[in-house]
Amino acid sequence: NTLSVALWAGLDLDQIGYLDLAYAPPFSAAWDIIHNAAQSLRRSI
Repeated sequence: NTLSVALWAGLDLDQIGYLDLAYAPPFSAAWDIIHNAAQSLRRSI
């Protein structure tokens, strides 16, 4: 859902890499896989 909304809204990698996403510490890290992937891709371009 997150990526489909990002595509629909026309967000760039910088915006996707720093989206304010909800998280639950017992179940996931503060930096989501979407954050990590967008930031990694941004560094490689």
